[in-house]
Amino acid sequence: MAATTHGTSGEAAVARALGRLDAYSFFVLPAHDWNADYAVVGTTGAFLIVVCDLPGVALVDARRPVVGDRAVPSLRQLRTGARRFAGRLTEASALASVVPIVCLTHAIAGPPVDAAGVRFVKLADLSRDISARPGMQSHTRAQSAARALGVHVAGDQRRHFTVRS
Repeated sequence: MAATTHGTSGEAAVARALGRLDAYSFFVLPAHDWNADYAVVGTTGAFLIVVCDLPGVALVDARRPVVGDRAVPSLRQLRTGARRFAGRLTEASALASVVPIVCLTHAIAGPPVDAAGVRFVKLADLSRDISARPGMQSHTRAQSAARALGVHVAGDQRRHFTVRS
């Protein structure tokens, strides 16, 4: 939870942006166990998202990303959380590569860019950046990964199977 306080308007705005993702292909869940605000598992991959409410101009370079005159905090914790999240997905026999994302809600920034092992994306570009990637796994594999993380997929109550944890 890099630069946010739970319940902020930035976190609510990110939740709305993630709500624009196709509900059949993407599953959104809270990710506080992995040092982030949201986790997304879908057909284009797995993503761990932290909300950054810092105002100002974002200068994202390979050394030390800053917004305004403040460094973006907790990048190391986000990368660590992404590795732990990838491990959890691997245990569930799902996609194991996770893209850590810092969503800039109040900053002035350019197009999405990777720096310091993290992807920096403006709020307006978040859902498009996640959904426009090439497909990496099928819908059923994404659903299986979501189930392993505790998400109840629509239609599960009528199926006869058990979810292994």
